[in-house]
Amino acid sequence: MSKTQTPLLQVRNLQTHFKTEAGWAKAVDGVSFDIFQGEVLGMVGESGSGKSVTALSVLRLIPDPPGRIVGGSVIYKGQDLLKLSWEDIRKVRGNEISMIFQEPMTSLNPVFTIGSQIMEVILQHNDVSKAEAFDRSVKMLELVGIPAAATRMNDYPHQYSGGMRQRVMIAIALACDPSLLIADEPTTALDVTIQAQILELMLKLKDESTDAAILLITHNLAVVAETCHRVMVMYGGKIQEIAPVRELFKNPMHPYTKGLLASLPTVEGKKLDRLQTIPGNVPSILDLPVGCKFVTRCPERLEKCWTYEPDLIEVSPGHWVRCVLVEK
Repeated sequence: MSKTQTPLLQVRNLQTHFKTEAGWAKAVDGVSFDIFQGEVLGMVGESGSGKSVTALSVLRLIPDPPGRIVGGSVIYKGQDLLKLSWEDIRKVRGNEISMIFQEPMTSLNPVFTIGSQIMEVILQHNDVSKAEAFDRSVKMLELVGIPAAATRMNDYPHQYSGGMRQRVMIAIALACDPSLLIADEPTTALDVTIQAQILELMLKLKDESTDAAILLITHNLAVVAETCHRVMVMYGGKIQEIAPVRELFKNPMHPYTKGLLASLPTVEGKKLDRLQTIPGNVPSILDLPVGCKFVTRCPERLEKCWTYEPDLIEVSPGHWVRCVLVEK
C-alpha cells in the first residue's frame, strides 16, 4: 500500500492490560499499525500473542474489569474511537466496523432466533422496515451458504451445526456493509470448501465498496498467502515483524517469523520424518522476558537479547522488524 494513501484505521501505541491476582498482565503492549483502504491486513502468531485482544481493543470490547485500555489511540476516519462516548461507539460497531468473533458457539444468543439476531443489527443501523430487514437477512444467509434460508430464519442457534453458526456470525458481521471487517479466525469451524467460499465472499464484498478493508486474524498461513496484502506477526503482545505478504514469505527476517514459516509442510520433494517446530511454549504474559519477548525460544539469540528489547525498525520499504540481528 502506498505511504501517501490515507489510512482507514490508525492504531498508535495501543496498550491493553488485565488485572490478575498476580498483578497487571500486559496483553497488548504498545502496538502501532495502519490499515489502508482496499487492503487485507493479516495478523498471525501463536495463541496468547495478543492478536484477539488487539482486535477487541479497537472496538472497545475489552471486559472492564478485569481488562483496561490504558493508553494509545485508535483513529478511524479522523476520530479517536477510544475517546467516543458509549452511545457513539455503539453506532460504529456493526455498522462502520464489524467483527467476526472467534467462537460462534458462545457469540449467538441461545434464546433468540437466528433471523431476529441478524435483523437486529440491520434495524439498529439502517432506516428500513422489518420486512426489508427480513429480506436482507435472508439474502445474507444465502450468501454465506445456508440452505432454505427463509425457513432457517426461524430456527434457534442450537438447531444449527457449529459450521453453520460460524456462517451466521459472518452474515451478521457483513449485514451492514462495514467499511472495516475484523475477522478473528473466521473459518475455523468450516471445512476447506466452505472456507474458500467464505473468504471469496468477504473479498468480493470488500471490493464492492471503495473504502472497505479487512483485518484478518488467523493461524492459517496458506490463507494469509492467498488473501492478504500485508502481514503483521505478533508475539508477546508486540508486533515483531510487518511486511508485504510476498516479501515476508520470501525474506522473513525475525527468528519467530522464520520459525512459523519453517513449520509449514513443503511440497518441494524434500522428505522429512517430522515437521519442524519452534521449541518451547509461549510464555505467560505475567512472566515475559525483560528483553526480547522471543528470547526464551530463539535459536539465534545473543547475550544482550535477555536484557535489551529492540525497537521496530524499517529494514526495507514497508518491511519492519523488531530484532537485534537487523539493527546496524
